[in-house]
Amino acid sequence: MRKLLSVALVGALLVTAAAPVAATDAGGPFTRSWSAVDVDGSVMTLTFVGTGETRTVTYHDLRATTCGGGAYTFAGVGTIVGTEIHVVGGGGCVGGSIVPGEWTWTYQADSRTLTDGTVAYHRGNWAREAFLGVWKATDVDGSAMKLTFRGSDILTREVSYLDHLATSCDPDAVFTATGTGTIGAKTPWGKYITVSLDGRCVGGASIDVADAMYRYDYLTDTLRGPLDLSGGEVFGIVDWHRGG
Repeated sequence: MRKLLSVALVGALLVTAAAPVAATDAGGPFTRSWSAVDVDGSVMTLTFVGTGETRTVTYHDLRATTCGGGAYTFAGVGTIVGTEIHVVGGGGCVGGSIVPGEWTWTYQADSRTLTDGTVAYHRGNWAREAFLGVWKATDVDGSAMKLTFRGSDILTREVSYLDHLATSCDPDAVFTATGTGTIGAKTPWGKYITVSLDGRCVGGASIDVADAMYRYDYLTDTLRGPLDLSGGEVFGIVDWHRGG
């Protein structure tokens, strides 16, 4: 979750904001809803209501690191100056007091995004958590693979992996593995999860699986990996897409 300017967050009561009303593009970029995937993989949303030079602004982080994985909400009134909106209000985690704070978002015309200086927001509620659910890919040898991320912790996941016909097995066979993943952020190339797995060929022996990373690209909503632990590409790297 992005840090508020000059605010030390404490456990806090969810801010109640007015229900959104219709807003038009006549107000420029600071209208309607925007969403982003945070550096910790959680979903964040922005909602602007109003016209003219001011807006009612509501921000949600559905799984905030500062709140120990709980929801965080900030609400306030923003003043538009050029391509920036400066918002004064208050926010906090579910269950405690409200903490006053200030926030600024800037519109980037070339990419049609809003940014808080770190994360880019896109129009609409498209964003989904980066490292949750099922991802599928086709291996370089043509076999189908599946990665599944589960869990409610803010920075860790239970991970399972399936390769329907692994050439690492002798003879080729179905390969399964389970383990854990730790979510992090590394500049300049973005969000990633480091995965440690123990695996076994069906009907065969166990196989040591090297720790690897998978990088999330919010622009294409894809994973890319496996990567080595320095972020470099290794043999067999593929693009992963959300699956059922």
